Amino acid sequence: RMMAYSSIGHTGILLMAVLVYQNKESNVLLFYLSIYALMNIAVFIFIDALEASLGNTTIESYRGLGKQFPLLFTSFSIVLIALVGLPPTAGFVGKLLVFSKVFEQYQNFQSFSLLALLLVGALTSVISLFYYFKIPLNAFLRENTGSPAVKFNVLLLCIGILCTVAVLILGIFPDLLLSAF
Repeated sequence: RMMAYSSIGHTGILLMAVLVYQNKESNVLLFYLSIYALMNIAVFIFIDALEASLGNTTIESYRGLGKQFPLLFTSFSIVLIALVGLPPTAGFVGKLLVFSKVFEQYQNFQSFSLLALLLVGALTSVISLFYYFKIPLNAFLRENTGSPAVKFNVLLLCIGILCTVAVLILGIFPDLLLSAF
C-alpha cells in the first residue's frame, strides 16, 4: 500500500516534467522515467522476495532482518533513499532536474501554480522520507522476535541489486544516461 501512495507522488513529479517539457528537450523527462523504472523494478523485487519468504509485507515483519540479510536490506534502503530523492542517488538528480526546470519556468512566467507545484513536490518528498525510513529502521534497529526460515530467489535479488547499483552510478555520473537522450 505504501508503494501505491508512492506511485501517486512520483506520477506528480512526472507530470511536472511533462508540464515543463519544451523545445524538444526530452532529456529531463526521459531521465526521470528511466530512473523511476529502475527504482521501481528494484523496490518491487525486494518487496516480492520478502513477501514470498515471510508470507506478508508488513514493515514490522522486517524487524531485525537487516542484520540477517545485510546486502538485501542495504540495497532496499538505497532504493528507498533514491525514491525520496536524496543524494548520491539518481533519484536526487532526477528530482533536482525536474524541480530546476519547473523553477526556471516559474522565473519566466511568475505563475503561482508553478510555485505551488514546487512546494507540493518538496512536501511530498519530505513526507515520503518518514514513511520509507520505517523499513530500514525496523530492519536494522529493531530486534527480531523470531528467526524465520527465509529463502530468496537469487536471480531476482541479483537483478534488484544491479538496479540499485545502476541507481547509485547514475546518481554520481548522471551524464551516462542524460547524454543518451
